[in-house]
Formats: sequence, C-alpha cells, structure tokens
Amino acid sequence: MVKKLFHRIGQSSAAIIRHAKAPGKAAGWRRLGLGVAGAVVLAQIVVVAFHQGALHREKALLNSIDDTLVAHAATLKEIRRESQINIGALTSQLARLQARIARLDALGGTLVDLAQLEDGTEFDFGAEPGLGGRTIASSGPGPTASDLGVSIDNLHRQIEDRTLWLDVLEDVIQHRRLVSEAYPSSWPVRSGWVSSYYGMRQDPFHGHSAFHQGIDFAASKGTDIRSAAAGMVEFAGTRDGYGLMVQIRHGNGYQTRYGHASELLVESGQMIERGEKIALVGSTGRSTGPHLHFEVLKNGKAANPLKFLSARR
Repeated sequence: MVKKLFHRIGQSSAAIIRHAKAPGKAAGWRRLGLGVAGAVVLAQIVVVAFHQGALHREKALLNSIDDTLVAHAATLKEIRRESQINIGALTSQLARLQARIARLDALGGTLVDLAQLEDGTEFDFGAEPGLGGRTIASSGPGPTASDLGVSIDNLHRQIEDRTLWLDVLEDVIQHRRLVSEAYPSSWPVRSGWVSSYYGMRQDPFHGHSAFHQGIDFAASKGTDIRSAAAGMVEFAGTRDGYGLMVQIRHGNGYQTRYGHASELLVESGQMIERGEKIALVGSTGRSTGPHLHFEVLKNGKAANPLKFLSARR
C-alpha cells in the first residue's frame, strides 16, 4: 500500500512539472502551486497512513502479548492452586501416618509390658530412632510437596519396621503362651489336701522305705481331676499300680500322670486345655482309699510336682 501511495506521489509530481511547462506563465505557475500543494497533502496522507498502520500493528502485537500474559497468569494460578491442594493432601496423609505410628507404638508398648520383656530390648516402641548428620538452617517458606513426600516415605518405613516388630513380638508372646500353657502349674484338684509328698516315705502296704515319685491328694470319691496344663492325652486306661490312669504330654519335655481314678473322661489322642476335667477321684489300683496320685515328668524323669504347682489353686 505504501509503495502505491509513493507511486501516486511520483505521478503527481511529473504532472505538475508538465503543467508548469505549458503555454502561459501565470497559468502555469498557478497550476504548479496547486500541484505542489496537492503533492504535499498527498505526502501527508501517506505519512499518516503509514503511522496508522504501524500503530495498528503495534496495538495488535500488544494485545497478543497481553492475551499471552493473561493465559500464563491463569496457568500459573491453576498450578499454584493444584500445588496447594496437593500439599494439603500430603499434609493430611502425613498426619494420619503419624497418628497410626502413635497407635502402633502404644499397642507395641502394651504388648511389651504384657510379655514382660526386659528393658533395653529391640522392642522399645517408645524410643525415638537415632538421628544425625549435618544440616543447613533454612529461613524460607514452609515445607514443599517434595519435603512432605520425603517425610511420608520415612513414616512408611517406620510403619513397616513397627509392623515387623509387632509380628515378631506376637510370635514371642505366642511362644511364651504356649510354653506357659504347657507348664504343669495348675492344681489337679480344687479341694482336698496333700496326704503324701514326693520322695522317700514309708510304703503304706508293706511298711518299708520306698521312693514316692509323685504326690497324693486325699479327696472325696468323684471329685473332679483337672489337667495341670494343656496338652495331648498319651494314655487313658488301666495301668499296673496306677489303676485307671491318664497320662498327658504337654510339650517342652513335660508329662503328667493322674492315677487311681474312678472314671476316665478323656481318650488317647484327645487335645486337652489347662484346667479341663479329665477324670474323677477314685481308689483303683494300688490304693488304700480315695485319692489322686499326681506325677510330673521332665524329659522322662520324675520331678517334685510341688516345684511346678502355683502358690494358689
């Protein structure tokens, strides 16, 4: 467009010169003045048009830049909003994990107390793990999503550690419970009295000294006989000298025998719980009257039952 305008100015100048050379000086100069004025006006129009075009292009460019800045500002605002949402979610997750660890620590501490483990064991749920290393103080803003992610990863590892501890602790407690259940510490009768102790005594039939490898509980016929510990019935029947007898294997090398019963309530191979009724007091076999003959064996050897029985029935 600009080239066309300058071309028209050039044509107008040539026309002015031709008119000025035409016959008649006055008329020629008058036409020359008019032509010059027209050329000046045309030149001004061209300049104005050029500037208007430049201003239009500049305005269009500025508008494009403004639109781009607005779009970037909106994108940045959305990113910040999403970041705040993410940080809020991570912070909430971090708080939940910390609460879960606190509950696990409380549960672990209770189990440690119940298991009666010694102080200083690896199951110290209340102690903070050792920390260290060089750090650089920061005066910047609060934690970033990356910082929270690292904290969450650390808490996940702590939860995994505590879960492992609880699994091992459960095994320890279970083992102790089984050992405790297999330990013959419950009294086999809830009434009666000890009529003969473990060790050397005068035999009630022939009067000579003889070793008594159990203890006798004098009790009324039909009194309940109960298992001193959990285990499996190895034998339930009649045995020489014992009359009707029950023998139970408890594990960890322990066995118990219950002799002279009037009636047996269990069978061989039956699983028995601590304190379960297994027979009734009687006077079968080599006996002078209703009583229970009770033995404890450790690895096949007779031991003093009073060393195993608890202080209270």
